[in-house]
Amino acid sequence: MKCRECRAAELKITRENHRYDESGLPNVVLVGVDVRRCTNCGFQHVVVPHIEDLHRGLAQLVAKQAAKLTNAEIRFLRKYLGYDRPMFAKVMGVDEGTVSHWETGRPMGAIADRLLRVLVMRETPIEEYPNDALADVAQEGAKMPPLRMRPDGAGWAADAA
Repeated sequence: MKCRECRAAELKITRENHRYDESGLPNVVLVGVDVRRCTNCGFQHVVVPHIEDLHRGLAQLVAKQAAKLTNAEIRFLRKYLGYDRPMFAKVMGVDEGTVSHWETGRPMGAIADRLLRVLVMRETPIEEYPNDALADVAQEGAKMPPLRMRPDGAGWAADAA
């Protein structure tokens, strides 16, 4: 395999531990990953296999820790969930400035901290109630319509009002 930077040399492949600063989290080390180095220009490429599984595992570890979430962890979890700041603010029920403060200095409150952890730890998304729908709940002045339920085979189903 040729170097993609200088195209002049073959890459030397070694197995190493790599500090994974690219995640945005401090102190994450990938153990025994392939590192490809150009013997000519020094270009280095770290091979991270199954990156989605890696990020899912990191997100689960961060969400399950006992300590309050740090600014870097909040940013990592937001990105893991796939939210930009405006959508994350809507889902969390805050303004964008609050999200910015959480990610740069001010700690998250306990309720927001727990909500973020629940969003991350949920094993499978609920198809009928996606995370984006959280932005539309708990509106001031909204009224709950009458609920109508009907027997449906082995259970119950909502009846269209």
